[in-house]
Amino acid sequence: MQRGAPVRRGLLAEAAPLPRSCRPLLAFGAAVGAALAAAREEPLGAVLALASYGAWSAWLCASDVRERRLPNAVLLGALCTSILPLAALRASTAGDQRAGLALGVAGAVALCGGALWAIAPGGLGAGDAKLAPLAAAGAVLGGAEAALLRFALALCAGLLIAGAATRLRGRATFALGPVLLAASWTALLPAG
Repeated sequence: MQRGAPVRRGLLAEAAPLPRSCRPLLAFGAAVGAALAAAREEPLGAVLALASYGAWSAWLCASDVRERRLPNAVLLGALCTSILPLAALRASTAGDQRAGLALGVAGAVALCGGALWAIAPGGLGAGDAKLAPLAAAGAVLGGAEAALLRFALALCAGLLIAGAATRLRGRATFALGPVLLAASWTALLPAG
């Protein structure tokens, strides 16, 4: 391999660094996603998509906390097995406007994240810039009323808490992936 050439890794290669102790976390994430969807009496497709989103969320959080990496293969897996199927389900449901809203929100977040990454590359990782629109779309597609507002408020609170905790610990940075995904899941919680 040439020096400076990109390293291509697949999903199985990305699973290797995850310790066995993290694997039950993936099952727990899937169970939480399925339970939230089932509690709202979602169709089976949504239950499966949110279960998938839960497992991918757990994987991404574990990877970001342990290695400060959000692997492309894992982000693509989350997109293809949870976000896109959920968007297709919402788009095929009469009167459900969440697919269009999610597309607009994800586009806006992607533009902002990409711009921030380009302006200040050290302030936001490329993986974070790719995860942010996915997390926002997941919140809108899976959430009920006011999901976008709940996502934004949870994200602001999460950033303040993570920033303060990082500062108190004398560190300069923190893993943003878990904050983005926690905000997304907050929007998925049942309202009221």
